[in-house]
Amino acid sequence: MQVQYQHHHGNVSNCISRVDIEATGNNIGGIVGGEYAGDVTDCENYGNIKGDNYVGGITSMWGKIVNCKNHGRIIGTSYIGGISGRYAGAENCQNHGEVGNSTTTYAGGIIGQATTKVINKCINYGIVNANSSAGGIVGEPSNAIIMNCINTADVKVESERVGGIVGYASDFETTINCYNYGNISGKQHVAGILGLANFIQTGHKGEIINCYTTGNLEAENINIGGIIGRKNGYGTHYIKNCYWQEELGLESVGSISVGNIEVTDSEAYSLEYMKTEEFLSKLNSYVETYNQGDKELTSSKELLTWKFDEETGFPTLSF
Repeated sequence: MQVQYQHHHGNVSNCISRVDIEATGNNIGGIVGGEYAGDVTDCENYGNIKGDNYVGGITSMWGKIVNCKNHGRIIGTSYIGGISGRYAGAENCQNHGEVGNSTTTYAGGIIGQATTKVINKCINYGIVNANSSAGGIVGEPSNAIIMNCINTADVKVESERVGGIVGYASDFETTINCYNYGNISGKQHVAGILGLANFIQTGHKGEIINCYTTGNLEAENINIGGIIGRKNGYGTHYIKNCYWQEELGLESVGSISVGNIEVTDSEAYSLEYMKTEEFLSKLNSYVETYNQGDKELTSSKELLTWKFDEETGFPTLSF
């Protein structure tokens, strides 16, 4: 089943699609296509989806997507995601399908481009491939909040801007309480959390808080960092309570061209240490303090606590 809407605001729920869709054109979704602004809830896609721009496993763009899963392969030219291509918010969603190819730009395991939306409690299990601007959760967030998310899959670009959670940030962005387990690779602007921070206006800021990464990182030049690959453009990016693997020999930020970076309470640790009760306590200590406050950064939504993953031994989120 696929529902096609143009500028529609209705809701769709409890749908399953097993149909492969291949189209020449934009706004292609496994469950809903077109410019759709309603809610999609409890839907699942098993079909492979291929289009040009704005391609997603559940919707093409817009809307709020809740409790949905994608299992199909997602291919497109730009703004493609395992759950949605562009502008959508997502909560309690999972992507299991491979996303993108070597010519794709702006690809995310969950959302290709997230604008003024919240991405909460989502997991990506599918490999993400692109030419540039790819993230395990979001390719490009713009004034968006990414919280309580996990990427377990490898993310690879042919050129630049790739991160375990976010590929490229050009506007206000908050990434909080997230974890990357995948291997991240590209020619430059490579990092465990955010590939390139490049704010286009003065006064813009970004925040990466209480996140950590254990995946390997590979790049061809110095624009590679444990948390951020490179900082360009205006404004300040804040890194707080973030951790990356000591074995890589990297700083928190690969390089800074323009703008500022402020790093507090962040450090490289060995993979062995990241499996200890002490490290788990560091993550949960911030969560406890944050949840007792006003939760301003996450629109009053609470952060999830951390527990040990029985398979990997590393802390994971308590979904």
